Amino acid sequence: MRPRSRPSTTARRTGTVGSRWSAARVEADSAVAAMASQSIGAIEKADARAAEIVSAWQTAVAQLARSSPLLDAYTVGIDAEVGRLRREEVVARAHCAAEAFATIGMLYYATYFRWREAEAMIDAGDRPAAADLLKRARAAATTHGFAGLDAAIVALARTHQLRLGPARTTIDGDDALSVRELEVFALVAIGKSNPDIAKALFISRRTAAAHVSNILRKLDATSRVEAVSEAHRRAIV
Repeated sequence: MRPRSRPSTTARRTGTVGSRWSAARVEADSAVAAMASQSIGAIEKADARAAEIVSAWQTAVAQLARSSPLLDAYTVGIDAEVGRLRREEVVARAHCAAEAFATIGMLYYATYFRWREAEAMIDAGDRPAAADLLKRARAAATTHGFAGLDAAIVALARTHQLRLGPARTTIDGDDALSVRELEVFALVAIGKSNPDIAKALFISRRTAAAHVSNILRKLDATSRVEAVSEAHRRAIV
């Protein structure tokens, strides 16, 4: 039999990093619910438990010889949840967490914190910015199959009457890229010309040109480069 592998020093000292963040998230959710019900005792308990989680995390990380982008991202993520619990710098902390996870390619967590950032923006009265961020977050959620997050984002938008559109292809407003236009755009994004697109998709050059024109119109772009840049900004591709 092969010997059972031992967990790394990082894993042993920090525990399961995701579980620490999840615990902080649970306490933040508990505090938010307690605030809604005006239960001071429940709020204080959630705050105390969150403080214990933060203290344990800081102690574990301090014992490591060096940090890592993953541990740094979780540290920022836990800080964001504590900020949500205490209603302190919620927008800024959620934004930092979203960027930290996006940088290391953990898109679920990046999308989660963008949702939280938008939620805090709504609370702060910044509806236009929140709507734009929710559109981007929903595009990422549906593109990558984060069904739970997609449902949460839609629920938040409905509660505050923010229009997001029906799906991941939605552009600002009601006009969406069709399935065929998404196929065309994927080729546009890698620099293919209309003849190349026509050949790859077995359509005429005229049809390819028409699809590209429609894509530029729907993205409100004047060039292919601008369209690609805008699509990346909105997380459509």
